[in-house]
Amino acid sequence: LGCDNVVITVQNLPQIFAMQRDYNDLIENSHVTDTPYAHVIFENLQLIDSIINPKITEFSLEELENAKKLAEYVENTCLIDGVI
Repeated sequence: LGCDNVVITVQNLPQIFAMQRDYNDLIENSHVTDTPYAHVIFENLQLIDSIINPKITEFSLEELENAKKLAEYVENTCLIDGVI
């Protein structure tokens, strides 16, 4: 997501919402914040927020709401060097 050559479309939004959900679950249900990888997770969450935050995104509120609903069906596992 952090690459300058990445193009995010409406079709990518459910996966991005799923990533946000999984990162938040990882923070809440593991000790990953006690590892050196915590900063990577927080950077990723900040980047995700810049994509899906309704106040700053170019996507419409309807597109974001639909994508968030669809994200419930997306299985995404965020692995940080084997830390779950």
